[in-house]
Amino acid sequence: MELRLLTYKFILYIIVLILIVGMFFVLIDVKFGTVNLISTFALTIFVLLVFVSFLSKKYFFSILPIILLYFPSAVNNFFPSFLTLSGPDQFQEIAVFNHIDIFLILNLIRYKYNRVNINSIYFYIAISLLFISSLINLFYISEINELKQLMYGTKYIRFLLYFSFLPIEDININRSYILRSIVFGSFVLISEALIYSILNGYDRLTSGSLGVNTFANLLGSIVLFIFFYPMRLNIVLKAVVLMFLFSAIILSGTRSTIIVLVLSTLFLYLKQFKWYYVLYLTVFLVIIYFTVQYIGEVDSRYNVYSILNNINAGDGDVDINISESTSSIYTRYLLLNASVEMIRDNPLFGVGAGRWNDVKHLYGFDIEVLIDSHNSYLTILSQFGLCGGLYLLIIYFKPLKLFYNKSSSSPLLYFNLFIIYFCFAAFFNSEINKVQLISWFSFILSCNFQLKKI
Repeated sequence: MELRLLTYKFILYIIVLILIVGMFFVLIDVKFGTVNLISTFALTIFVLLVFVSFLSKKYFFSILPIILLYFPSAVNNFFPSFLTLSGPDQFQEIAVFNHIDIFLILNLIRYKYNRVNINSIYFYIAISLLFISSLINLFYISEINELKQLMYGTKYIRFLLYFSFLPIEDININRSYILRSIVFGSFVLISEALIYSILNGYDRLTSGSLGVNTFANLLGSIVLFIFFYPMRLNIVLKAVVLMFLFSAIILSGTRSTIIVLVLSTLFLYLKQFKWYYVLYLTVFLVIIYFTVQYIGEVDSRYNVYSILNNINAGDGDVDINISESTSSIYTRYLLLNASVEMIRDNPLFGVGAGRWNDVKHLYGFDIEVLIDSHNSYLTILSQFGLCGGLYLLIIYFKPLKLFYNKSSSSPLLYFNLFIIYFCFAAFFNSEINKVQLISWFSFILSCNFQLKKI
């Protein structure tokens, strides 16, 4: 027993020492101007947060949402990366492994979480199918950069495995710390987006780490969570927090977030009230929306008449006139076609995890820009083929079923509000491609598979 404890401490502190030494060399590089100062600052804060998370489990669970959802992605500039096309003759580096991997591995070692706590057959089948798809695509790799892309794509498997070691008993005991961190972190995220947008002269509120769509949808999911979670919070304070978050969403100018908030709210109310109440509410919202558009000036991005006038559909073809109101819709239309062609060409195993952006030009998307399919369902199916089908079922529809049927009385069930939101958002954006969101989904999924234990 003493030898085990000694070995465990030795491994832990050796890893932390490596991090500190690495940061020291980074600081030396900064002196000679070879490393971005923002990345170095992010790395410094990250190491400090790791140390704090070692102090006790309550600190670990308090910091967990910050690391998963809000921490600046600039810290990943120091990790091994691969190149992917980001513009005409331009490439961008994307980290193969990231700060979330490091944080979770270190804390799993620190708190001796060394036993898998999930015994669901669906969990193991999903992981096995994703692994088989990646393994098959391994035989089609011709260069080291493609191997790195495939390793990056294993994030869907890695995060599920990490959180399978996290016992739900500890999560349940420390859930209040997680909840406070979610709310606090959202304010920090909005502040970061405000500073980033002002410094770069953007007219839409945009996060430097998450971009505009993921930023708005994350805030949208938090709005839904706070609104429906039965937390002990003063009604006035709750209203102020919700209005602040909603104002940030409006400033981001993300249309799909408003649509998803309405759809997910109606879905949740459908369970609590009779269907005709939902129908009345829907009709009321539609009447208000079109009345405002008819009697007042509405930005073309939100003007339904302007959008519909620029879209012509007939004889099986869709013709979209490019304008301010339809440019995003046109891009999504092209991405949809490219993703569907990938699935048709590789129905069983997909094009390979992490390779969507590099092969998109082979399937009709010729715009040289770093982008994804803008649809989470198509993202998984195009990369993993039918092998990713079960993964989609357990990560989106199992949580939806659990919450809708109130399969547990545990407050942890309400974490599925995030999944319910992104179940609708998945049609408009590919949030499941972001390491921040896929790690958060994996955490919630781990809770779902263990709910019967509490």
